[in-house]
Order: sequence, then C-alpha cells, then structure tokens
Amino acid sequence: MVLEKKGSARVEAGQRRVLDEATRQRRLSRQLDALEKDNFQDDPLSSLPPPGPTARLPAFSETEEPEKKKRKTRGDHFKQRFRKNFTTLLEEENLSERPEPNYLSAAAPPSTLPPRHFCCVCGFPSHYTCTTCGGRYCSSKCLCTHRETRYTHLHKHGVYLHQQIVYLHTHVMFTQTRWIFTQTRWIFTLTCGVFTLTCGVFTLACGIFTLACGVFISTCGVFTLACGIFTLACGVFTLACGVFTLTCGVFTLACGIFTLACGVFTLTCGVFTLACGVFTLTYGVFT
Repeated sequence: MVLEKKGSARVEAGQRRVLDEATRQRRLSRQLDALEKDNFQDDPLSSLPPPGPTARLPAFSETEEPEKKKRKTRGDHFKQRFRKNFTTLLEEENLSERPEPNYLSAAAPPSTLPPRHFCCVCGFPSHYTCTTCGGRYCSSKCLCTHRETRYTHLHKHGVYLHQQIVYLHTHVMFTQTRWIFTQTRWIFTLTCGVFTLTCGVFTLACGIFTLACGVFISTCGVFTLACGIFTLACGVFTLACGVFTLTCGVFTLACGIFTLACGVFTLTCGVFTLACGVFTLTYGVFT
C-alpha cells in the first residue's frame, strides 16, 4: 500500500504565498462554524482573563452609543442564565421523531444555475478572486481593504498569546520563590525547635544536679542529728551541750529539707522546659 504524501497547505508563487484548495475549504468551514456558534451577539472576549493589570480588552459595544444602565430584574437574570442557542432549541424540539417534512428533512434540489459569488467586503456581486486566500472582491478598493484586514485578527491573537505566556512565566517564578521561602521558614522553625529542646535537656540536667545536692545536705543533717542524740546519751554532764547540738542538728535538717524542696522545684521546672522543647520541635516538623 503506497501512502501519498500530503502536500503543503501553502504553495510558494514567486514572493506571494498562495493557499491551496484544501486549505481554503478548511478556512471557509471554520468561518461557517464561527457563524453557527454565534450566541445572541455575546462578547467573544468576556471569558478570557486579562493579560495584565493595565490591559484593556475591547468591549463588544465600543462603537455603539453609550446607553444608560438599566436595572436588572429577576426575569432578566433568568433570561441571561438559562438562555439557549439555536442548536439547543433544535435538540429540545426532537424533530427526528416528528412526521416529515420538518426542519431536518426539508431540502431543495441542487440548482441548475451556476453559483453566484459576492464580494467579501461590500457584499456586491464579485468577479475577482484573491490569489492568496481565495476570497472574492469586486473592485481594487475592496481588494485593498481585504488585504489590510485579512490577517489582523491573527496578529492580535498572537500578541495576546505572547502576553499570556509572559504572565504564566511570571506566575511560575513567583510560585517557585514562594516555595523556597516556605522551605526556608520550615528549616528555621525546625532549628528553633532543636535549640529549645537542647535548652530543656540542659535545664533538666541542672535540676537533677540540684536534687543530688539537696539529698547530700539532707544526709549530712541526719548525720548531725544522730551525733546530737549520741552526745545527749553520753551523760547528764553534757546535757546542755547535747541539747545545743541537737538544736543545731534540727536546724541543719530543716535546711536540708528546704534545699531538697528547692531541688524538687528545679526538677519540675526542667521537666516543663523539656516538654516545651518537645512541643516546639513537633510544631516545627509539621509546619
């Protein structure tokens, strides 16, 4: 099976590009489809986002005289929301199930006369064809107008696409910068959490050391109390000395208990600081 190579859509004719017949037919079909999709003279640019903050899209009624704004009623709202085009109305009528003749089956026989051609600029009968795109014109004035307005809409569309590409590139750069900033903030928060956890561990170690000192002082107090009791038992002669020594032992024991209470309080503070460090670390990880 031999596949024929599809020819180019544009054929070079000297310095002027000439569209072949297939490309002309496709262009004509696109124009007819655009006319079929016409929906009550809607603004074709209303659904497009603006390319920039200062850009202004041409309004559909710029050439018309300004009118006073009318207050919209509830009926106008439903008319705008549930309006239907010609294709939708044909589908709702369900003409395929109705008896013929109807809109779908009605057709006229082909004409026996040759088709008439009209100027694409003014609409008068035309006898000339544009060698580039195949459009019809009737005079040199209409030909100049046709050449000036033939590809203007394509140029405007290309400029608009370029503006959209620049806008998308700017948006991507902004998104990447915001992602880098978020990652930096997360690393900073995680570092703060680790530092706070280290401080909590150090405070806990200080509390344990203070508790050990309190236990040691309490042990010394108990030993002093035992010495006082032993001195009291030595004899009546040393009773006064024993009572004095016993008082000193009780005072030392009280000091040891106070120091022990301080150690317990310091240990509690260390545990609380450690809990704060763990909470900050957890918050940094989830952020």
